[in-house]
Amino acid sequence: MAGPRLKHAETEARALHREHGGVLLTGNNATVDAVRAAMAEAGTAHIAAHCVHKPRAPLFSALELADGPLFGHHIARLGRLPARVVLSACESALDLPRVFLDNGTRSIVASTLPVADERVSELVTDLHRRLALGADTASALAGAHPGLGFVVIGR
Repeated sequence: MAGPRLKHAETEARALHREHGGVLLTGNNATVDAVRAAMAEAGTAHIAAHCVHKPRAPLFSALELADGPLFGHHIARLGRLPARVVLSACESALDLPRVFLDNGTRSIVASTLPVADERVSELVTDLHRRLALGADTASALAGAHPGLGFVVIGR
């Protein structure tokens, strides 16, 4: 899934879709309702988007999508969440992982730092390739390109 206003997000999402399949949501199709529906069916979700932080209120932190913000409270209301979520978004490890983990996601890959849009695609492509080969989330991230502030939260 690729949100708006990121130069490389759609290319990143399309490359991952070509390699791994699944539901591709980009441009005007990456709406709050479409992303929620796709997450409810996915084993792994990948979202490349701008992140808005509310550190003291993670239910009001959000990922920017085509029709507006996907808030933490939207995520919390899903009956089922993916087991693994990759947030290709600046500083997304600061607050949103708590919402995902509290509602059933087992592991989250997210960044503690601002992310250079053009540099993250290589990291997440390598990460997903390693996951597809059977690596656990932490090992896959450790073997990918370190140094961009990405961490694994959860198990």
